[in-house]
Amino acid sequence: MCWPDHPQAALPWSVRSAQRLWRRALAESGGDVAWALSRLDAVEARQLSCQSDIERTAHRILK
Repeated sequence: MCWPDHPQAALPWSVRSAQRLWRRALAESGGDVAWALSRLDAVEARQLSCQSDIERTAHRILK
């Protein structure tokens, strides 16, 4: 995601989605910015993993 100290997002997040996730992560962390950033990274990693699984499945089906 594109956050402070994280200049490049791996996925094209909408402003609304990014803002909602950031606010939720910051609230869950009690204001701990480092924890919130790691949470955002984890969410993006999970999304990338799901996307990769879908692409592998599609490749097998279309083969």
